Amino acid sequence: MDVVYSIVESLYFFIPILAVIVVAATLYFGGRRSDEEEYLFMHTESADANLQALELEAELADIEKKEL
Repeated sequence: MDVVYSIVESLYFFIPILAVIVVAATLYFGGRRSDEEEYLFMHTESADANLQALELEAELADIEKKEL
């Protein structure tokens, strides 16, 4: 019975420490983007901006056609 008690007691001691380590590691490693993710994010934003510019140019061309 003493063995079971000591195991349970050690778990009560180590589980909160382990939880703090896991949370800290998640915040540290999960909060940053990798270089590949940053590259993809920048190019996605650039592609979205280019698409919006093309759509605006098409709308302006349509407006100019209607005016003529």
